Amino acid sequence: MSHPLFIVNPRADEYSIVLSGYGELHIVFPNGSKAMKTKIKQGEVFVVPRYFPFCQIASRDGPLE
Repeated sequence: MSHPLFIVNPRADEYSIVLSGYGELHIVFPNGSKAMKTKIKQGEVFVVPRYFPFCQIASRDGPLE
């Protein structure tokens, strides 16, 4: 298994809506320590603050869109 790809937006907060599927959302503080890990599913909305690295990981059952 490969390591997840963390994304950082230095210009703005990230707003996302889960259109289908389910999985996990990982957010870390800018210093690299873990801020949160939570499950996400279809219909949920989440916000990631500017400068906070995050990744979305799909479940093994299908894609996360």
